[in-house]
Amino acid sequence: MTVLDVRRVGELLRWAAAEPGEVERVAGELMELVAGHEGSWTAQWEVVLAGVREVPQGVRDALADALEARVPGEGADAVARGNALSLVAVVEQTLPGRNAARRRAELEDVARWHTLWDDRRFVDLAETEIAAGGTLSPGVVAVFRRSAMDGYCGDQVLEIVRKSTEPVLDVGEEWAERAMRETEGVPAWEALLRHAVTATASKPTRRWEQQALALVEPLGEDEVRARWCPGSGSSGGGPSRWSPGSGRTTSTPSTTRTTPRRCAGWCGCSGCCPPVRTRHARSVRWSRAR
Repeated sequence: MTVLDVRRVGELLRWAAAEPGEVERVAGELMELVAGHEGSWTAQWEVVLAGVREVPQGVRDALADALEARVPGEGADAVARGNALSLVAVVEQTLPGRNAARRRAELEDVARWHTLWDDRRFVDLAETEIAAGGTLSPGVVAVFRRSAMDGYCGDQVLEIVRKSTEPVLDVGEEWAERAMRETEGVPAWEALLRHAVTATASKPTRRWEQQALALVEPLGEDEVRARWCPGSGSSGGGPSRWSPGSGRTTSTPSTTRTTPRRCAGWCGCSGCCPPVRTRHARSVRWSRAR
């Protein structure tokens, strides 16, 4: 397997910094180097990025232009094109004001995926978009949130998810989009949804339950149960209007499925709405009586 020679990349970047007039030649050699790289950029990205940051900004701008002009077209070899775009993304990470429209268009491609898998370029594009003061679209946010459920995801993915607080639920499933649509502009409902997605375990803590009860009370247990709790649909035994996993998917098949964390929040709030007859509901009623 051919791996990118980061030592040679560093030499070329230092050459560009010392002799700005050689940027075109440097760009050509860099593209030749990355064309044959196979596999992930995970190990190489930070090394190359550190080298790019040592180059003066004016030279970086010229280098980004020269590299972009050399990116293979849509019909070219997919690996070579992907590597070329990754190299451009490394340079542009230090220039967040460049090519915002193209960056957003590339990110929108991610919205059709289920998760990211070892693709540092798109993680970088998201970081650059946020650093430039932009926000990720709901579909892209959903992909990053699903990716964060993987124990092997990187810290960068977790940080992007932490910063992406909107929308409260993940688009792509009918129940979630209906819930967000029906609660838009209603602070009490929005607060309950936001609390539900903070659940991190199948059994909520006492403090979490108490906060949920306080949010359910002004809405009315009957109303929350009608919208929320499994088995409380209009027929009396079907799914509720917002049951996770109910209804059709609203985006491409590969992008959907409810995360366990969302289901944990729904189960926890369901216990706050008797007469749902579960052991958890009984324990909540007992704690309220105390």
